[in-house]
Amino acid sequence: GKWIADNPISRPLAVAFHLPSWYSPFLSLSEPAAAFLRGLNDPGKLQIFVTQHKAEPWRETIEEKDEDQVLRLRTELDPGIVPAEAVALTCGIDMQKRGFWFVVRAWSGQLESWLIQYGYLSSWDDVTDLIFRTRFQIKGRDETLGIWRAAIDTGGGKEDDAEMSRTEECYQWLRKNGRNVAFGTKGASRPQLRRIKISQIDKYSGSNRPIPGGLELRLIDTIAFKYLLHWRLERQDGEDQRFHLHKDTKSDYAKQILAEQLVREKRTGKRKWKAYPGRPNHLLDCEILAAACADPEWMPSLQMMASYMEARKTETKKPAVRQETGRNKRW
Repeated sequence: GKWIADNPISRPLAVAFHLPSWYSPFLSLSEPAAAFLRGLNDPGKLQIFVTQHKAEPWRETIEEKDEDQVLRLRTELDPGIVPAEAVALTCGIDMQKRGFWFVVRAWSGQLESWLIQYGYLSSWDDVTDLIFRTRFQIKGRDETLGIWRAAIDTGGGKEDDAEMSRTEECYQWLRKNGRNVAFGTKGASRPQLRRIKISQIDKYSGSNRPIPGGLELRLIDTIAFKYLLHWRLERQDGEDQRFHLHKDTKSDYAKQILAEQLVREKRTGKRKWKAYPGRPNHLLDCEILAAACADPEWMPSLQMMASYMEARKTETKKPAVRQETGRNKRW
């Protein structure tokens, strides 16, 4: 056989081929197979398989959903109750000119997640109470769980009678209360190679050098995380990263989760998320931030913590060994 151009051009300047990687004699077939299997549980890794192994352009596809489809993800879990298989709680907070929208979500080590609580807070004191003082009951156990990591969107404008902007308020609050639990975030203006990047806020005067221990800002690729959220909404029984709601989740939550659609710009051809006119999307932003807190790219990752906890459990289950040395006996 021979190669024939789909669109023949006389005297072409160059000839190139887009071939799947498994045609290459220099690559083991195990590599594209492994890349495909990794992509089954992560749309970002699926993109790598499609573009770098299958040699096809990446096309994001989002299934149109309605409120009923979202609310079908409700479980028998009461609000405020954490499932026994959860290893950590994360919190996403969307700051407004007045008040804060929030979501608390529980995660397993395999990134299956459950909505624990959502709502609206009026003041910074309420935010502090939620993140640092609130404990949630673990189902079927006497233990409680607090929030492991929280992300706050540092945007929010400025109140008419305020001396400082809401962003400045947030930075001030984080410097005082962050404690490596609460972190400031900002949505990236364009897609990033990594879903989460770190930007240093506190730097030495007249220099670009960051101050050790100074305030950091996480730049969140909201385009990627919104696509990831919709992908998780479509996960089925037996698949990883399923997305659950508590039994009292109302239609107002579902409306905000579906407040944006993926559209293609006519001028550039690029795809972007666009809000439906007049529909608030605060809880969608909160879910994006809660997911970012549990993402493998935010170090130390939730999976690292889950592995550490599992190792600790294994250690505590080991039987005590008695050692005898002469007259001295010790456990």
